[in-house]
Amino acid sequence: MQAAALKTAAQVRAERRATVRYSPDPLVPVLFAHRDAATPTAGLLADVSLGGCRIVAPPTARPELHWGDPFRIVVSYSESSRAAGVEGLRLAAHVVRLVADANSLVVHCQFSIDGHDGDWSRLVGWIARMGQGEGTLR
Repeated sequence: MQAAALKTAAQVRAERRATVRYSPDPLVPVLFAHRDAATPTAGLLADVSLGGCRIVAPPTARPELHWGDPFRIVVSYSESSRAAGVEGLRLAAHVVRLVADANSLVVHCQFSIDGHDGDWSRLVGWIARMGQGEGTLR
């Protein structure tokens, strides 16, 4: 089943906006930054799918990211992320859109399945649970 989910995810990956998106409630705290940055930036995972996610951070955030840059995402500690089993989840991604204004910095990204440092199978499991109504955060 896990291999089938990964294969389906790789096929769907071509169009990240076509995948079903879930908005965890409450939002999931994450640390993210360019792969070469010394210090990560804190933000909140506003929505997630097998294709990618949207991270919202304060307008003063400096993740050193530009369009197309690869970066890492690590789910930080919260009671809800621990209950959902995603605390410490590590993902590789690249930027597809950056929006910065006086209120926030919003990073839209597409996940990178390749690489040895990601935790793709845990992400697939979490999204599958959210799709069944079981993995939503409380």
